[in-house]
Amino acid sequence: MTYTISVERAAEILGKPATTIRTGLQQGVFPFGAAIEMKGRYSYVIYKKKMEDYVGKIDTEESTSTAAL
Repeated sequence: MTYTISVERAAEILGKPATTIRTGLQQGVFPFGAAIEMKGRYSYVIYKKKMEDYVGKIDTEESTSTAAL
């Protein structure tokens, strides 16, 4: 069972750039994760359950969207 999701997956779910997710986590704007600063660099954790509480049920699989022809 997966308890966390990547910044990139969160960005995809919310339809925002990954930099927006990272900045929001650093500023404490988003309630679904945290940014942890260590030696001037950040690590990010996004909890799947909290993301689901924020946006509704999410698919555990990474998106496999294809470009339209």
